[in-house]
Amino acid sequence: MVLKHCFALGFSALMIAGCEYAGPASDAAAQKRAQNEALWAERTTVRDGSKAYAFSADTTRGLALMAPAADGFAYTASDLERIASAKTGCTAVFQDGILELLDGYTEKTNLRSMQEQLDSFRRWQLKLTC
Repeated sequence: MVLKHCFALGFSALMIAGCEYAGPASDAAAQKRAQNEALWAERTTVRDGSKAYAFSADTTRGLALMAPAADGFAYTASDLERIASAKTGCTAVFQDGILELLDGYTEKTNLRSMQEQLDSFRRWQLKLTC
């Protein structure tokens, strides 16, 4: 519990410090966000059995973006990696970021329950190696 509080405090401090910085890195981050938004705007629906996912990929940038396209089913990081690999022919690795710090998180964790706890959830990101 103490570790989570320390992490939250440290993360908050980094976020505040990051908001104060405006320079080349912030321009690069804004450009990356714009590229990701443009890529997401081109998403299509792909199926994995009866499960539908929104999917877009840019193999030149080594990036895939995915989200469930419907409610009512559980899914895992392993599912997203398998689907992205099948659609692109590349090796896909789920970018778990902050999820790694959660107790009990594995590649088999139901991402639906985590997604529902995130107010700002839009999509998951996967790294592609082609």
